Amino acid sequence: MKNNKGFTLVELLITVVILAIVIISATGFMLSGSRSFAKGSADAGVQSEAELAVNQIEDMVIDVNGGVDYVKDDAAGTETLVLYHAEADSSGVTVYKKRNVQWNKNDNDIKSSEWIVADDGSGTYVETSNVYQNQLLASNVTAFNVDLSDTIKEKDKNGNDIDIVRSVVIRVDCKDASGKSAYATTPVITLRNRMMLSGNPSAIFPNVPTPDDTLALYISSTGMEGAVPIRDRVTTVERGKNYNIFAMVNATTNVNSLCDWKVEGEASGYMSSMSAETVYAVLEVHKDEPNEYLIITASYKDNPAKKAVGIVKVIGGANKSLDACKILPYKMTQYEPYYKSTVTWQGFTTSEVEQFEYTWSVDYPEKVETFAEHNKDLQLKVKEEYRSDQNTGRILRITLVVYSPTTNQSVSDSVDYLIGGDYLLERGKRGNWQEPFTDDWKDDKTDGYHKDNWYWFDLPSKGQGDQNFCKITGYEIYVCDINGNRISSKDYLTQYFILNVNGGDYGDEKPLNGGRRITYYLTMREEMPPEEEFYLKIKINFRYNDGTDYIYENIHFVSGVYIIAESGSHEGAPNFYNDADLNISYMVEGYYSNSWANKEPLVFAYDVEFDYTAPSGVTLEVKLPSWNNTNVDSSKGEGSKYFKASFGYKITNESGRSDSEVMNEIKINGARVKIYMKDNPNIYGECYIEYKY
Repeated sequence: MKNNKGFTLVELLITVVILAIVIISATGFMLSGSRSFAKGSADAGVQSEAELAVNQIEDMVIDVNGGVDYVKDDAAGTETLVLYHAEADSSGVTVYKKRNVQWNKNDNDIKSSEWIVADDGSGTYVETSNVYQNQLLASNVTAFNVDLSDTIKEKDKNGNDIDIVRSVVIRVDCKDASGKSAYATTPVITLRNRMMLSGNPSAIFPNVPTPDDTLALYISSTGMEGAVPIRDRVTTVERGKNYNIFAMVNATTNVNSLCDWKVEGEASGYMSSMSAETVYAVLEVHKDEPNEYLIITASYKDNPAKKAVGIVKVIGGANKSLDACKILPYKMTQYEPYYKSTVTWQGFTTSEVEQFEYTWSVDYPEKVETFAEHNKDLQLKVKEEYRSDQNTGRILRITLVVYSPTTNQSVSDSVDYLIGGDYLLERGKRGNWQEPFTDDWKDDKTDGYHKDNWYWFDLPSKGQGDQNFCKITGYEIYVCDINGNRISSKDYLTQYFILNVNGGDYGDEKPLNGGRRITYYLTMREEMPPEEEFYLKIKINFRYNDGTDYIYENIHFVSGVYIIAESGSHEGAPNFYNDADLNISYMVEGYYSNSWANKEPLVFAYDVEFDYTAPSGVTLEVKLPSWNNTNVDSSKGEGSKYFKASFGYKITNESGRSDSEVMNEIKINGARVKIYMKDNPNIYGECYIEYKY
C-alpha cells in the first residue's frame, strides 16, 4: 500500500478559503476597534477642550474685584467677557487691569488678552501697556455663553443705582473635526469679591491713580528716623499698640499734612482707627481688632485720585473674630421651610456671643407670610395664592446677616428655596430594607421604614373610574442643581440611596400597576459621606392605558451633617472633686439619630481648653467622660437631635503646697469646647462656656 504524504488539491483549497475568511474577519475587527478607539479619543478630546476652557475662565472670574461686562458684536462676529481688576504690583503700587475673554465666530477660537489701564488725567481711561495678547484658550468652539443675571441693586457713593453681580455661570460648546460635539459648564461661581456689572472703568474705578503717582507709605513705632516702607502683607502691627504712618514722595518728601487718611479691615468690620497729625498719622490698632489684615489709605486732599495704599498684617492679642455663619435646613415641609443657623467665631465670651444680631431677608417677601426677621431661626410659610402650579419650581433666595457689635463685623450666608420642592433628607431616617412594605414603619419599629421617607403624588385625572388605569414604565435618580440640571460628576453619590417606587394608594403593599396615587420610598445608606450636601432628583415615568406617557419629577435636598454647640455659663465656683461639674448641650443637624435606625450610635470626641489662672506649679486639665457620650438631652424636647456631655477637672500640683490650699487660688474664666464626630473630625461645633462666680 502506498504511503501518500502531503495535502491533496481539495484540502489546499479548503485551507486557503478558511485562512482568507479568518484574515478578513480579523481585519474587520481590527478596523472596527481602531475606529472605536479613534472615536473614543476624539470624544474625550473635545470634552477635555471644553472643560479646560471653562476651568481657565472660572479661575479668571472668581477673584475679580472690579467689574464685569458681556458684549456681543454681531457685525464683528464676537462675544466678549470683559473683566476689570485691581491689584498691587511688586513694589506695592496699585495697578488696574482689563482682561478680555473673546470668542470669535469666524475662526471658532476663544482667546484671552490683558492690559494695564489708567486715567490719562482727563477722566478718559486708556490702555497704557499690554500684559499679554490673544492667548488661545480653546479651539473649535461652536457656542459661548456667560450668565450674569444673578445681580442685586446697590447705590454708589453718589446715590446712583448700580448692579452688583453675585454669581456667574459659563458654558462652552466645542466640536471636533468629525462633527462630534461636547459642552462644559461651570457650577454657579460664587464670587469672592464685590463685582459691578459695568463696562465703564470710570464707574468701576472712581479713584484710579495716574501712572506718574509716586506716593508711598512708611511705618515707624518711634519717629521719622525709624520709618521703613510698608510691605504689603509682610509688615506687621500688634493689637493694642500705636504706630506712626508717613506719606512720602520719592522717599524724601513727607506730605502727611496734604493727605486724608483712613483705615479699614480687609475682611469685614474693623475696630482700629487713624488720626492725622502734621508730621505723621497715628494708626491705633484696637486690642480686639478682628481682621488679620488692615488696609491703610492716604489720598491727596486736593486730588483724591492720587493715593497710596498699604496692607499690614495684624498679630498678637486675643484675636476676637466673627468668621462665618451658615444657614441649616431643619424641617423642609412643603411650602413651609424651617431653617436654623450656626456661627463660627473666635475669642468671644458667652455674653459677647449672646449680643450677636441676626437679620433674615427674602428676595420676594410678597410670596411669604410675615416672619420674624431677628431670630436665630427662620420659619417661612408660602402664601396660599403662591402655592399654585404657576409658582411651583420658582426659587426664593433667603439671606442671613449676623453682626457682632463687639468687633463691628458682619458675616452672611444665602440659600435658595424651591417653592413646592426641597424635601429634606436626613441621614439616619432608615429601616430594614430586607423586609420591605411591612406595617412596622407606621409605628417606628425596628423593622420596615421610617415614615418621614415616604413621598407620594396624585396622578393627573383621565376621567376614568377604574383604579388600574396606568402603570410605572421606569424611574431614575441622579444628583442635580437646584433647577434640576444633572451634575454628572456627582453620579457616584447615587450608590448611597435606596429608591423603591410603588403604585396604588399610600402604603399599598402591591408591587406596581398603579392607582390614583403613586408612592415612593427614598432613603440613604449609612455609608453616605456625612460632609456631602447636594440636590437629588427623582423622575418617575408612567403610562395610561390609552398610551399617554407622563413624567413626574421631584427634587430633594440632602443636607450635610453639622454640629451646633450652645454657648452657656457655669454658675458658682468649680467643684474640683466632682467628675461631672461642667455640662454642655449640642445639636446634630442633618442626621436623625435613633436607636433603631442606625447600626451604631454616633460617637463624639471633645477638645476642652480652660482659660484660667493658677499658682506657679499648678496646671488644670479636663477630665473627659469615660462613658458612651451620645446621651440624649431630653430637656431640649427633641431627643433625636440634642445631646449632652459632662466634664470634670484634673489638677496637677507641683507647687510643693497642699491641694486644698492651691485650689482656693485657681480662678477659671471659662472653657472653650470643641465637639466633633469621632469618625469625621472635620465635622465639629465649638462654644465658649463662661464661669460666673
